[in-house]
Amino acid sequence: MNTTDPARRNRDELRALGAATAGSILDGIPVVSAVLGGAATFRVIHDRSGRSPLALAAGLAAAITAYGVVENLVDARRSELYRTSHTSPDRTTALPTSDAQMLARLQSAAVHAARRDAATHATSLDSSKKLLTNEQLWQGHPDGTATAEMPGGTTLIYRPVPVPDHNYVRHTYLLTCPGTDEPTEVHTMAGLVRLIEQAPTGPTDADTTTEPVATPGAQDEQNETGEGLGVDSSPGETELPSDTVGAQETPAPASEPSDEPLPTPQTTDAPTA
Repeated sequence: MNTTDPARRNRDELRALGAATAGSILDGIPVVSAVLGGAATFRVIHDRSGRSPLALAAGLAAAITAYGVVENLVDARRSELYRTSHTSPDRTTALPTSDAQMLARLQSAAVHAARRDAATHATSLDSSKKLLTNEQLWQGHPDGTATAEMPGGTTLIYRPVPVPDHNYVRHTYLLTCPGTDEPTEVHTMAGLVRLIEQAPTGPTDADTTTEPVATPGAQDEQNETGEGLGVDSSPGETELPSDTVGAQETPAPASEPSDEPLPTPQTTDAPTA
């Protein structure tokens, strides 16, 4: 389903993992700086003045100040790491120069985004992250939906549904079964398994061979044609063409010569005037 280069995908995953690790470390630096700064200030003030309330107040102020300063210093670096872990720019492909190229790139981006969204939000079903959260399982589509082939000819559909009144998107998963028109919304992995097990399946060993059946109209037409040719048009016999029917008729035998004398023709004499 996914045509991404495996080597490139692995590099992207390693880069994202490294960026996430570095981001976690940067998130902890301001906290550590605040603790160390507050503790050092508390000890110095307490040793010099011997007054714990004053040392505590000074230490708290130093901790807040240290946290703010270090947070501003690491914020820019954290933002860069966040962009690195959430984006994968393709520097080998030039930017589109025409409307057709731009549209094609947008459609491709929509397909990839749909596949990633389907895998990301599948944790609402697969909280164990064992199957449905795998991006390779999904096939994205330009309309923002994604599909995953399930057993028994069923298909799991990811469909984002915008909710304008609350200004957010509801991520829904639906299962389509063979022979049904309306998909069924799925809320849990157990419900998904139950729907797949109950999905109707077509017969696998049904005999699909059929024999041609002659219709009454075709049989009557065949009989009429046979009668017109003077041959028996019963099923199973081959009809002869009309020009060969007369040729195959047996000619009548010639009459044999007779010994009887031929009759003498009678003549009538005209009367003499």
